[in-house]
Amino acid sequence: MQTIKLPNVRYINTYWTRVAHVIMDYTTFKINRAWRLAYKYYGFQISGDYITRKPKALTCFVVLITLHTLSNTVQLTLFSLAVDQFSVNDLCAVVSQLAHWIQSCICLLTLYKNQNHFSRCLNQLLSNINTNHKKQIWTYLIILVTLTIVGTILGLIIDMFLLDFFQNVEVIVDVILQIILIIHWSISNFLNDLSKTLFIYYCILLTFNFESIIIEMKKHSSSSFAFLNKRKTLYYHHRFYKIIHWIEKINKLFNPLLAVWITADVIYTCLMLRVCTSGKNNFILTVTLVQTAPKLMLLILIYKYAAQVNEMARISAIKVTKLTVSNVNTYTHQMINLPENQIDANNWQCEMLTHDVSFASSIGIEVSGFFLITKGTILTLIGTLFTYIIILFQTQ
Repeated sequence: MQTIKLPNVRYINTYWTRVAHVIMDYTTFKINRAWRLAYKYYGFQISGDYITRKPKALTCFVVLITLHTLSNTVQLTLFSLAVDQFSVNDLCAVVSQLAHWIQSCICLLTLYKNQNHFSRCLNQLLSNINTNHKKQIWTYLIILVTLTIVGTILGLIIDMFLLDFFQNVEVIVDVILQIILIIHWSISNFLNDLSKTLFIYYCILLTFNFESIIIEMKKHSSSSFAFLNKRKTLYYHHRFYKIIHWIEKINKLFNPLLAVWITADVIYTCLMLRVCTSGKNNFILTVTLVQTAPKLMLLILIYKYAAQVNEMARISAIKVTKLTVSNVNTYTHQMINLPENQIDANNWQCEMLTHDVSFASSIGIEVSGFFLITKGTILTLIGTLFTYIIILFQTQ
C-alpha cells in the first residue's frame, strides 16, 4: 500500500503568514511596526501582527526593574542627605517622586505580564475598522508619540539645567546624578507616558469599532433593502457584543494600572500646583508648569477618549435597537400565520433589545471597579483641580 506524504505543517503556516503580510494594507503595517519598535527598546514584544511564542525576555525585564529601582533610591537618598531641614516644597518633591516610582513599577510589571494580550487586542481591534479609520488612527498615533517624546526630552533638559544651576556638588556626584536623570527620563518616565499613549490608542480603536457598525447600518438602511433580514440583524448584534467583550478585556489589562495612573497624576499635579503657588521665583514657577503640563495633558486625554468609548457604546446600542425593532415590525403582518411561541419570541426579543440601551450606559472604561469614565467624570476632575487651586490661593 502506497503511503501518502503529508506536507510540512510548519511550511504551510509560514506560507500563509507571508500571504497575510502581503494582503495587509500599508497603514496597518506602519501602525504595527511603530508599536513594535517603540517597545522593542525596552525588551517588550507588543505589536498587532506579532505574538511571541518564545520565552519572555526575563533578563531585559530584570535589568529595567533594577535600573529603575536603583536610580530612584539613589536619587531620594542624595536628596535627603542634601537637605538639612525639609520644607513643604521638599516634601512635595519627595511625595511626587514616590508616586511616579510606584506607577512606573506597576507599569513595568503589567507590560511584562500581559504583552501577548496587548498584542492580541491590537490585532483584533485593527482588523474590524476600515481604511479611513486606520489612516486617522495613524495620524493620532504620530501626534501622541511625538508629544510624548518632546515632553520627555524637554523634561530631561530642564532637570539637567536645574542640576547644574542650583546644586554645587562634586564632579563624581554630579555625574551620578546626571546618569540617574537620564535613566529616570529614558526608562521610567518615557515608558510610563508611552503606555498611557497605548491606552489612549486602545480607546480610539474602540470608538472607531463602534463607528464602523454605525456606518454599515446606515449604508444598509439607505439602500433599496431598507429592512434587513434576521441573520443580518444578528450579525450587527454579534459585532456589538464582540466590542463589549474587548472592552472588558482592556479593562482587565489596565485594571491595576489605570487607577494608579489617575491617582498618582492627580497627586503629582496637586503637589506641583502647591509648589507654584508657594514659590516667589518666576523661574521656578515656569519650570514647574512646563514639567506639569505634559502629565496633566495626558491625564485629560485619558479621560476624554475613555469617555468617548462610553458615549459611542450608548449610540451604537440605540442604533442597533432601532434597527432590530424596525426589522421585527416589518414582519408583523406575517405573524398571523406564525405559531404563538414564535410571536412571543419576537416580542421578547424587542423588549430585550430595548433594555440594551439602558445597559449600554454602563459600558465603558472602568477604573478598577470604582467608577466608570464618562463625560461627567471629566467635569469632576476639572472641578476638583480648580477648587484645589482656589483653596491654595485663599490659604496663602
